[in-house]
Amino acid sequence: MDGEERNKIINLTDDLYEDAEAAKKWYRDLVKLIHPDINLTVKKDADEAMINLRNIYDRIVRSFEPDTDDTGDTENTVDVNDSGE
Repeated sequence: MDGEERNKIINLTDDLYEDAEAAKKWYRDLVKLIHPDINLTVKKDADEAMINLRNIYDRIVRSFEPDTDDTGDTENTVDVNDSGE
């Protein structure tokens, strides 16, 4: 399954990167559907799905943090007013 198809299935939209509350609701709603404690018959698949969902949600959350890029790494910035002392 390609990323675009997956995004449609899990309703991952650009809006989630702009609205923290919507992202949190989206995440919680999906957790209710795929959590391994709920899907005992397909626990292995549910475990993997939760890991993938958490990775996506972490990426969304990092987009709200200042001075970070999509990987979560802080950007190298230089304060031009810093005298270095």
